[in-house]
Amino acid sequence: MKFVAFERTLQGTGASRRLRIAAKVPGIVYGAGTPAMIELDHNALFFALKKEAFHSSILEMELAGKSEQVLLRDYQMHPFRPIVLHIDFQRVDATTKITKRVPLHFINEENSPAVKTDACVVNHVVTELLIQCLASQLPEFLTVDLGSLAKGQSLHVDDIALGEGVKVMTQGKKNPVIVSVSAQAAEEEIIAAPVVAAVAPGKVIRFGSDTVAGAPGQGAYRELYVLDSRPIITGEYLTNAKPNNNQLEGGFIVEFEFNAEGGRIFRRETGKHVRDNMAVVLDDRVVTAPTINSAIGRNGQITLGGGSLQDAQDLALVLRAGALPVPLKVAEIRNIGASLGQDSIDKGKLAFGIAIMLVVIIMVGYYRFSGAVACAALALYIFFTLAVLAGFGAALGYLGGQQCGVGGNQRAYAASLFSQQHQPGQQLHRTGSRLFR
Repeated sequence: MKFVAFERTLQGTGASRRLRIAAKVPGIVYGAGTPAMIELDHNALFFALKKEAFHSSILEMELAGKSEQVLLRDYQMHPFRPIVLHIDFQRVDATTKITKRVPLHFINEENSPAVKTDACVVNHVVTELLIQCLASQLPEFLTVDLGSLAKGQSLHVDDIALGEGVKVMTQGKKNPVIVSVSAQAAEEEIIAAPVVAAVAPGKVIRFGSDTVAGAPGQGAYRELYVLDSRPIITGEYLTNAKPNNNQLEGGFIVEFEFNAEGGRIFRRETGKHVRDNMAVVLDDRVVTAPTINSAIGRNGQITLGGGSLQDAQDLALVLRAGALPVPLKVAEIRNIGASLGQDSIDKGKLAFGIAIMLVVIIMVGYYRFSGAVACAALALYIFFTLAVLAGFGAALGYLGGQQCGVGGNQRAYAASLFSQQHQPGQQLHRTGSRLFR
């Protein structure tokens, strides 16, 4: 891939801020030679980052009329807005030895005997590999052929074809598993008492909020989560949660905000558990367990995937309700009848009449003739106002209907980052394994 960069002369926070306002992205190119400060067009870079090849292949950068081969090393995104803040490139040549993560492309999975004949489930244990090679030998991706995969088999690193000069960095693991095959078990065989009893100390088991439909003839089940018993953060630090459109990937998101102390705690804890899962628990039910992609501070967002706007609104409501100091329970449901509403109207009319009489008495008693004129003017103002409203067909009324309590054990919604366990309000846990029922 080829892209165009421009030289950047000004440095510093203020200069970078002005570049971003002008729809430019500051960056740096390091490696052989002197580091170069560059700037790129934001929109072109934003859409280039969506392409897999931009992350895992050698790029051709045109800078000041010269072409250089570079490799994407890092980039920073805004915490919740689709804005690229900074980008780093490394100069390479044919003799440069590099270490890079490349994605795995799985083919022929649906035609393998494990899937086609035995109806097994193929688990992609690893979706990318860390490799080491010369820059000229860097593959855009690695292909994993699953056409011969059978029931009970698994594929390891040594089983895939690597290009010439490509070495997989297993980081101390000897021939790790890439793909495994598991048979589909019946619903009653998935969860059992010994599994629950095997929970390690400091862990707790919590059910998911939503019921999930199983395979035909297997009924429905509810997900189980193994969580840390100690919450990372509670809902008392949450200040706001609101739904919004996901401009980056489409769909909807829920934006949330912590106070200053909560932001510091959340950034520290999420920074320790990048690529781990976090469980949102409300009333001892796991709402969701999203993956942490990076450290999150005061502001963050929850991606709903295929959820609707109503799901995003409901989730934001659940988050805001979870920040209350006590759990909510339904205390009473009562219907307000018509007689109670009419009684309120009659008392309102009586109060209005008494107030008008007191105003007239005070105005006339204190200001004499001027007070009487002022009262007459007020009466004419009210009369003409009502006349105008009547001319437009407007009506004055009151709100009535049904009054109900708010329950804390309402339906839970997918995709969030908080919980409620040992303390009132919501709490955030790091999740471990995931079981099913």
